[in-house]
Amino acid sequence: MKRLLFCCLLLSSLFTAKAQTRSHLKTDTIDITHPVDSSKQVYTLVESDPSFPGGIQEFYKYLSKNINIPFTEYVKGKVFVSFVIGADGHVIEPTIIKGIVTDSMKKEILRVLTESPAWTPGIQNSKPVRIQYTMPINF
Repeated sequence: MKRLLFCCLLLSSLFTAKAQTRSHLKTDTIDITHPVDSSKQVYTLVESDPSFPGGIQEFYKYLSKNINIPFTEYVKGKVFVSFVIGADGHVIEPTIIKGIVTDSMKKEILRVLTESPAWTPGIQNSKPVRIQYTMPINF
């Protein structure tokens, strides 16, 4: 009897539920009177992602070979870095967005990222573009 009552209540709630409307959603608009300078625009999603020569594992090998941190300044853990891969493939604007690092670790990580070999840039509308890239580095 309890099962029958539960099933009846469940069915009645299904039939009385209202569909959600989209009237509460906001729409973003773009002011087309001021054209966007595509050379400065940074994408987060593109048709073709950027790639490091040899793949991402080679990039991690590059980092581990070139990041030199004194033992006294070393902190074990995960650090999240963000950087822009320019339309020419070079790494620009590197920043550390999360993780515990000393000042010397931070300087060394940012130095190695900035000196990284050129990537194959991301492609949008058949043109190379600037793209934001975020990744973890384990220490």
